[in-house]
Amino acid sequence: MKLNILKQPMQIGYLLFALYFFMMLYVGSILHSYYQNETRQTLEKQLTTHEQLLKTKLLHISHLLYSIDAYQQLNGYEPELFLQLAQSQLQGIDVPLRLESYALIKPQQQQVLTQALKKAGHFDFKIKGVEANAEHMLVINRAAPVAEYGHTVGESVALNNAHVARLQASNQLYLLVWPNRENKWSILIEQGDVDGFRHVLGISFLLDNLLDSLFSDVYLRTEQHLQVAVADRLIFSSDWKNTFSLSELAAGASSEVNFFGEPIKLTLYSKEQLSHSLLDDSICLIIAFEVIALLCGLMVLLHVRALLNRNELVNKTVVERTACLAKTNQQLERESSQRLIALQQQLAAEKKYKSVFLNSHEGLFVLNEHGYILEANPAFQRLLLSNHKQSTSIRFSQLMADEHSQQQWLLYLQQQSNHQEFEWLGVNGQGKSLWLRQTGNWATHDGNRRYEGRLIDITQHTLFHEQLKYKAQHDGLTNLLNRQTFLDALEVKRKATQDDFRPNANINGFL
Repeated sequence: MKLNILKQPMQIGYLLFALYFFMMLYVGSILHSYYQNETRQTLEKQLTTHEQLLKTKLLHISHLLYSIDAYQQLNGYEPELFLQLAQSQLQGIDVPLRLESYALIKPQQQQVLTQALKKAGHFDFKIKGVEANAEHMLVINRAAPVAEYGHTVGESVALNNAHVARLQASNQLYLLVWPNRENKWSILIEQGDVDGFRHVLGISFLLDNLLDSLFSDVYLRTEQHLQVAVADRLIFSSDWKNTFSLSELAAGASSEVNFFGEPIKLTLYSKEQLSHSLLDDSICLIIAFEVIALLCGLMVLLHVRALLNRNELVNKTVVERTACLAKTNQQLERESSQRLIALQQQLAAEKKYKSVFLNSHEGLFVLNEHGYILEANPAFQRLLLSNHKQSTSIRFSQLMADEHSQQQWLLYLQQQSNHQEFEWLGVNGQGKSLWLRQTGNWATHDGNRRYEGRLIDITQHTLFHEQLKYKAQHDGLTNLLNRQTFLDALEVKRKATQDDFRPNANINGFL
């Protein structure tokens, strides 16, 4: 009978597990399709970010050229101004740029341009890279920064009539890719006639350097690789060691940027393409998931069988734990009674302390770490405070009448250290002066520093002492300083003046 009861739920479990397995296969196929679409969309978004970064940088260079051209049109084309503009506008840019000025001439004007520049002070000027049968020539006649790019002055490139027509279009930029230096790009704008020649202003840069400054850390940031090509010619690759042989891989995503008619192609390769791993393969992950699901189902069936066998053991354990809980409850009740007694004793002690605090004839008070009164007993109130004042709004040092006592107390307050008793003159709420003797110490309550002090009124004692001192120093009949006081003062004077002391006596005008 037991065998039949056990066999039936296991058969139902196998059936449910088979249905679950096929359902997981269907879900796995959907997840695989979703994963591929998500990967492709992620790559496209990432590539769009790189594309936007490149466009932003190129447009920034274009706008920089517009601003320099507008400034020159307003302020002139002097060489000093050209160098100042290059230093101020190109400084701080993370891409090496240089500002160049060109002369657009015909081949027969070479000698005239050379003589004009030599006359202007460029004695070593010479036109380089002259091509035969050139319709027009674009010659660099000025470049900055001088220290790095002075050797480029005199370089030339041949242009045909179509290129010149595009260059001379009203307020339009023209992109020049130097044929002898394919990675050198120049963005140009025509400025009109200056000193008898058609002048052109441009900003030049090396495209591979610009791309390297933008995308050199792509792999470190995203574990992806990026390639940039112009006219099917590879300009930049973040895999500069060719570790992954990107040319042999299919592109994960690609797009094209059109920069003044020059197409720039960006190709992005995903992390999964670069490092093929079973953990990155969605099919392998789905298969592994199905195997784990099968093992989990078998474990559930075995666990159900084990639960039937452990039912009796669980019941026995429940009985034992119930008895243990009852014993624990009794112990908790005893501990609760002990805590209640301790609390009652604490309340009685606090009540006794409160009674002593309120009924004491001495002034008891508590200050915070800043010297403000937190609590004071009635004797303290009668000594120093009027009934209409709130003690918690008074700083203790305000009750001291003499400045020396205030400074001494503020020093104790700053150091927060225990001190010997000291006496000071205070003024109560009615303006009456009285002498007080203060004792106290610092303590910590709930993490806060508190000063617990005691004041004793010694006014009568001080007055009596002063009266005794006065009688000891004055004659009882004449109320003048007596002979002993005179001799003491005379001795103090003698010690102060040492050998120069000469007492004189003048009695009735006789020396």
